[in-house]
Amino acid sequence: MKESPFLREIMQEAAEAAAVSAHRADIRSVIELRFGGEAATEIAPALENVTGLAQLQRLHSQAVTCPGLDDFRAALTHPPGSRRRKKTGR
Repeated sequence: MKESPFLREIMQEAAEAAAVSAHRADIRSVIELRFGGEAATEIAPALENVTGLAQLQRLHSQAVTCPGLDDFRAALTHPPGSRRRKKTGR
């Protein structure tokens, strides 16, 4: 039996959604292990806004290697390629 393009698309979307969900859970687990349950609860809403697998993979690496929770928060709120305003002395 031949698979329809529509069915193939639905299956691909479901697989991507499952991967995104798994990456988020992995990140929350690392944050909880390193910084406590309160920290994991705190970052959860911002993490839910991240939908790209590449960004989630980067955040997972950051969660494992960052020196502190503030460093992870910075990575979560300012992904690579986002523009940060430079502070001026004015």
